[in-house]
Amino acid sequence: MKRFCRILSLCLVAALILGTLCVGGSAASVRHYDTYTMLGDSIPAGYGLDTYPGENGNVLDGTRVAGSYPDLVASAVSSDTYYSLARCGTRSVELRCLLDPSYPGDEYSDLMLQSLTGISSADLIAQRPQFEEGVTNADLITINIGSNDTLTYALIRLGVYMEKLSDSSILGPISEQLNGLGSLGKLAGSILSTAESLGVAPLVLAEMADALNDGQEMFKENWDAIITRIRELNPDATIVAVGMYNPFRDLKLTDSSLISIGKMADTTVRQMNRYIRFESDCSGEYLVAEVPDT
Repeated sequence: MKRFCRILSLCLVAALILGTLCVGGSAASVRHYDTYTMLGDSIPAGYGLDTYPGENGNVLDGTRVAGSYPDLVASAVSSDTYYSLARCGTRSVELRCLLDPSYPGDEYSDLMLQSLTGISSADLIAQRPQFEEGVTNADLITINIGSNDTLTYALIRLGVYMEKLSDSSILGPISEQLNGLGSLGKLAGSILSTAESLGVAPLVLAEMADALNDGQEMFKENWDAIITRIRELNPDATIVAVGMYNPFRDLKLTDSSLISIGKMADTTVRQMNRYIRFESDCSGEYLVAEVPDT
């Protein structure tokens, strides 16, 4: 049932994107695009589908995953050439690094990527020519980035923070659980339960709130830089910005706790979506497909 719901969600995302590309308001008149490029993280890469490559390993080969929403979009717009440039574990930080050689990234890139896919930021950056080529040649570009700037980034930050508080190895187990994105919700609960047992839950919650805020501000800066760089490489392509959703909005500190860390993340996601649609200085450069409840 969960697998069906994931596939249905991907179909709904594709439908929303195609709705922005219809000519004359008719779904039967979706415009043809010769070359389609998709940018983003594991969601557009097809995570959760049976055909998703390397769920417990590296996702670097840019495979077109059957049933993923970019696959559905590419078929609907009859693209002759398809660039699959979504990579597991990437934030706006890493995507900006891939498009802008002058941007150094931040101190968490290696830890994020190693925890999620077992690669280094250098491995990812080695693909910069492929990303630049895909953007330069595209007639249609979809970009779906930012989910890892929220709770995923916050959990990595919490691991680093808790190691300083407890003088014990927290990052090892966190990396093991994050690898392949097996269960982010369970991991969050595990970290916060550990914090509660150590008597540092208030400090950890404060650090999480700070990390979510930092991730949001970092995303805003990177989003404008990414769109600006895409336009430098390709002034003419149609760009569709795909919004984010928060699958962890009901996640609590413990089952009986009134503290909802999912709601904390939900606020961040809503603000980031608002930024994409209304507040970005680059908002006139792209169309928007919002999927907050997908």
